[in-house]
Amino acid sequence: PLVEPTFVQYSLSPDPDGSDKVVPDLDGCAVLWAARGRSAPIALSGELGADEGVTLGPSAPTAEPTVPETPAPGATDATPGPEVVELPGNVSGSKADQATCSVGRG
Repeated sequence: PLVEPTFVQYSLSPDPDGSDKVVPDLDGCAVLWAARGRSAPIALSGELGADEGVTLGPSAPTAEPTVPETPAPGATDATPGPEVVELPGNVSGSKADQATCSVGRG
């Protein structure tokens, strides 16, 4: 389903060796790599378009996302999956089912 894939963009920092370059913020991305290593689902906490590469598409729904239902008391899941890992706010991205548009760099 389209709700599963998540596109992420590494957090970047200015390169101390050149003002016209950037380097990955390895501390900010460590959480992403740890979750990937455990095959854990991830949740974005950064703002869409924080990197100025995409913006919310004009056809995007304006309704708030739905919250998953809370299981009934006493209900058990025979095979619980890994816990969802929330990425730091400096790692931005979007979900595959999210309508986005590229921001031109004219």
